[in-house]
Amino acid sequence: MSYKGELGGEKETPKLNASHIVESSLGSKTVGDIYKFVNEKYTLLFTINIFTILDYLEQYSTLPNRNPESASGEGKQQFELMKKISGMPSTN
Repeated sequence: MSYKGELGGEKETPKLNASHIVESSLGSKTVGDIYKFVNEKYTLLFTINIFTILDYLEQYSTLPNRNPESASGEGKQQFELMKKISGMPSTN
């Protein structure tokens, strides 16, 4: 198995019965559970837009490093904007 889109749709998901049980380090899982995990969560790990991350780092890497929890006013707004851009949940 590979993540969705890795091999252009070819050989990504073997044809297996989704109800079959597989023993894993996380315990017993159905093939369907594994398909769902790969398609919904695992794939996201490999399909992050690297250019967005590089743009983010270029724009914000020069900001002083401090605890965002202690920020207030404009500083807190700036941290919230950075979180939004990076996809992190807001603290509002």
